[in-house]
Amino acid sequence: MPRRLITLPLFALASLSLFGCAKGPEKRLAGKWVGERIDNIPPGQEARANGWVRATTMEIKGDRLTVVIPGAEPRSGAFKVEKVHGNKVTVGVTRDSGERDEAVLTMAGDDLLKWDVGNERVVTFTRVASRLDLEGGSRAHPRGPCYARAGVRRRPRAEPGSRSR
Repeated sequence: MPRRLITLPLFALASLSLFGCAKGPEKRLAGKWVGERIDNIPPGQEARANGWVRATTMEIKGDRLTVVIPGAEPRSGAFKVEKVHGNKVTVGVTRDSGERDEAVLTMAGDDLLKWDVGNERVVTFTRVASRLDLEGGSRAHPRGPCYARAGVRRRPRAEPGSRSR
């Protein structure tokens, strides 16, 4: 019985520390994203479509989302997470002009984002700046403060030209 009294509080404390570090969808989406490719394009149009996508950027900072598409004015507005299902996030965007858009975004890892643009086409973005980079902050650990608090340490890389043992 005394062992159980000790185990339960330790389990509760461990659970709180793990779930307390979980990032909400807004924080996971925050940052600057650059287009990498588009899937499901008719044959012969892939090069042109992928060139267009590689010049497309998306920046999410605070409650603002800005999309820059080649040949068009940047589209910017307030965004709000409307629905979350696993890694799939539906956001509503109210542009500065008052128009309302909806986007379905899927987090495919910390630095990969997929945007369902319709007609079974998906644009894949790569993160080039994190929320902290955009805010001028820094983080002690490359994967964030929660990762460092968990006691996980990366081995330092050897300097080029030096020999490691």
